[in-house]
Amino acid sequence: MTRPFCFSAVLVSLLSLPVVGCSGGSEKKVTGTVTLDQKPLAEASLEFVGETGAQGAYKARTDAEGKFEILSPGKGKPAMQPGRYKVFASKLVPAEIKGKKVVIPPEHDAAQLEASGVVVDLLKKRYNDHEFPKLYVDLKEGSDTLPTIELKSK
Repeated sequence: MTRPFCFSAVLVSLLSLPVVGCSGGSEKKVTGTVTLDQKPLAEASLEFVGETGAQGAYKARTDAEGKFEILSPGKGKPAMQPGRYKVFASKLVPAEIKGKKVVIPPEHDAAQLEASGVVVDLLKKRYNDHEFPKLYVDLKEGSDTLPTIELKSK
């Protein structure tokens, strides 16, 4: 076999392989909105825990407009399984120590800061009690939007 023939055979073989690449489709996600007293709740932490073990648990954080999204954990997988979820919400804000607001470092351990009194939960554990959940949402089959999660300060 001569070199030009070998090279041509390899080139033809490579060109005849199926082309694999990006599908161009968008990543699967589930979106939603959180309000507090009918106003968007920014920078809140959310946790969704499925009532069945098969549904799993998901975390999200709201943006300035109170919107959040949960992205698919992998290609071809849904962002969330349909079903009923317990919802836990918290909104940590700097505490005042000796009349001054504490600055929260960007990389922080929320539980440790809260335990030390550096931050307080604006929602006062009302929506973050894992023993007695107060919030539930249902993700319907085929839907990619959760109903608005409406919280009240009182």
